[in-house]
Amino acid sequence: MKIQNAVPEKATLLPCVNAYEGLTHDGLDELTNIAIMDLNYGLKASLRPDSMVNEQLPRWPSPRWESSGVGGTLLGKTAPRMQAIVNKQGLIEVDLSRRNLTEIPSNVYVLMRTEVLNVSNNRIRVISGRITCLHRLQVLKAEKNQIVDITDSLGNCVHLQMLDLSDNLLTYVPRSISMLRNLRVLKLNHNNLDTVPHEIGDVVSLKQLEMAHNKLWHIPINFQKLTNVKQLTLAKNTFDQIPVCICRMKSTEALDFHGNRVSHLPDDISDVKGLKELSLASNRFEIIPLVILTFKHLHSLDMSYNRLKEIPTQVSKLSKLRMLLLQGNSLLSLPLRMDGLYYLNVANNKLVNFSVVHIRQLRYLNASGNSLENMPLGVYNLTQLETLKVNGNQITYVSQDIILLKKLKV
Repeated sequence: MKIQNAVPEKATLLPCVNAYEGLTHDGLDELTNIAIMDLNYGLKASLRPDSMVNEQLPRWPSPRWESSGVGGTLLGKTAPRMQAIVNKQGLIEVDLSRRNLTEIPSNVYVLMRTEVLNVSNNRIRVISGRITCLHRLQVLKAEKNQIVDITDSLGNCVHLQMLDLSDNLLTYVPRSISMLRNLRVLKLNHNNLDTVPHEIGDVVSLKQLEMAHNKLWHIPINFQKLTNVKQLTLAKNTFDQIPVCICRMKSTEALDFHGNRVSHLPDDISDVKGLKELSLASNRFEIIPLVILTFKHLHSLDMSYNRLKEIPTQVSKLSKLRMLLLQGNSLLSLPLRMDGLYYLNVANNKLVNFSVVHIRQLRYLNASGNSLENMPLGVYNLTQLETLKVNGNQITYVSQDIILLKKLKV
């Protein structure tokens, strides 16, 4: 249906009710000059002009789809209230979040130029094959639903760059995900996954992969091909050890493995030389693995809520470390000489005394819940200190020198 030349630039097309039944998807896609299109009882659709291809905003107000009243009708079905905007990134976005939807409305699929679809915080159970109608889709936000089934056709959304399926009821991930060669961010947190397909390893474009709060106990060796991943989250699963393939993901800068059952690190983890953030909290470590010393760029280390009884003095060699979390262990001493450290949490250990003489740049110190009888040695010389917590100890005297801590927040 050729109608592109039938209307002037920035015209308004107002067909009568049901007159659009003969208008095909191809016909809609040709309406690049239409500013407003009224399809039913107040349902309006603004189609992005050609100038938007280069992410240039049109001269008239930002285009949007919207329905006045309680909704219109489209192809015989009741349409929910909808609004689409050109977002800050210059992408056409349809936001249907928090609508109590049980499925993605049919009229969404008519808006084929949609690039961002947000259907989060609903009760949707299925992502159907019709999602491929949105052939320009780059971002799909479907977190916090009740999704149990995802179509294999999702792999045909080849422009998809970000996919968020967190907080659903998924027990599997379709193998067709390997076709999403432009995918940069994949979030599968808070599902019921006990395994993931090895095909995820073929999505070599991935930079951020999150699979926390599942039932995973292993990941396929094919994941070693994900050499572009910067952020990897596998927290709150059932791993007994760090999968070997992670040691091959050499671009990883942030690794979150908290809440598993790990007690040691493989030596090959040293191959991840660019690691900057490492969380091993709530595992079964009895000592800080010395292989961590190979991470020369590490600035955040979380070893809280393990079974640590001592800290090796070699940890002081981590010259770029800025944040160290050790709370919830059984530490008796703290032999640290780390002048670059900003944030130190040693709460809820068994410390009787410790020194911060050689940790002079501290901004935050939490030593609450120990057995301290005196303030930590050198604490009054921490001129950069902003937060100090020593409650839950046996301290009975605080020197008037505490007034020297000019930046301390009361």
